Amino acid sequence: MATYRWDELKARHRQVRQMLLRSGSLKRLPRTRPRDPDEEALLIQIAVQRIRRARADGRLTRCGDRRWRLRFDKSLHQGVQ
Repeated sequence: MATYRWDELKARHRQVRQMLLRSGSLKRLPRTRPRDPDEEALLIQIAVQRIRRARADGRLTRCGDRRWRLRFDKSLHQGVQ
């Protein structure tokens, strides 16, 4: 039966992970396949509806020419921890 030195394995794993993080190898890569035009149009439509709804509810306010402020409701984040 094989015996493992778990402490050494964990330490080595931690070293390798830190090296990969420093080198940027663990970052999420961008999409390589273009979106379907129908999917893209639908996502834009959903985003526009969310922005309009937030402006109508008063959660999105204009602070300047290019600055906006979005107020989050606490009820949205009660289930998220």
